[in-house]
Amino acid sequence: MSDSTESLLCDGMHEGEDTTNKKDDWRCHVFVDNSNVWIEGKRVSAVIKNMASDIHEAINEDIQDPAWRIDFGKLLRFAVNDDLGCLGAAKLFGSKPPANDSLWGAAEASNFAVHVIDRNSAGKEKGVDSNMTVEIIECLYEDAKEGGNLPKLNYTKL
Repeated sequence: MSDSTESLLCDGMHEGEDTTNKKDDWRCHVFVDNSNVWIEGKRVSAVIKNMASDIHEAINEDIQDPAWRIDFGKLLRFAVNDDLGCLGAAKLFGSKPPANDSLWGAAEASNFAVHVIDRNSAGKEKGVDSNMTVEIIECLYEDAKEGGNLPKLNYTKL
């Protein structure tokens, strides 16, 4: 990965670094806001398919690939650098989808615990960020209570 897209993974591990003997020393926790991944994934796909010249155009002109679909298994493996042995928690957060939507089942089949938050009376997504924040804090607290070190919190910029 280039410097602009390098991601710090699993409590200080870097992409490509050998994790074989370090699994007992650290755990990864993955928290995903589904709507952010969904919207940005469709924009990136639009750029890859030349529907937009670059990501800036895709964002500014709201150009999205409606055919793009997420593979939760690949997302999770990417997040932990293909080392599922480090996985402590994998949680996906999002608003309640239509009853016939198979999204949450696909996420659960890929080892994500799914947290579905009802939309407000106007049909808007509210509460996902605050619910996710609470879950992250609880996870960090439980790790610290078990004698673990507080991990470095990282944001992966694609």
